[in-house]
Formats: sequence, structure tokens, C-alpha cells
Amino acid sequence: GDSKAHFLRPDSYQVTWWPGDRAQEEIQSDSTTDDHLLITGLRPSTAYTIVVEARKMEKYTDFDEGV
Repeated sequence: GDSKAHFLRPDSYQVTWWPGDRAQEEIQSDSTTDDHLLITGLRPSTAYTIVVEARKMEKYTDFDEGV
């Protein structure tokens, strides 16, 4: 069989970030269909956690059982 890895291009990326360990109070998030995202409003001398998730919209087909 074909054992090459198959890569799907994501439909969008969800980017979430927050300063230090203050995820509850100061979590922010944005999404983009591009392959880059400019995050603005970051504070100097502050460590941030940034999470990037690739999103792919799945298309499901409903099959009627036929009563």
C-alpha cells in the first residue's frame, strides 16, 4: 500500500494566548485562515503561553435508514 504520510491543509488555525499562568483572567484568542497571525498588545518583559490548533471542517453525510 501507499505508506506516505498524507497531510491535509487545515481550513483555519485557532490561536490562544495568555500571560504567564493567568489563563483564566487574561486569555485571548483569534483565528485565521492564513498561515500566520499577528498578535498585538503583548506586554514587554512578560512570558506568554501560546497555543495553536489546526482546524479542519469535516463534511459528514447523513445516510437515511429508509423506513
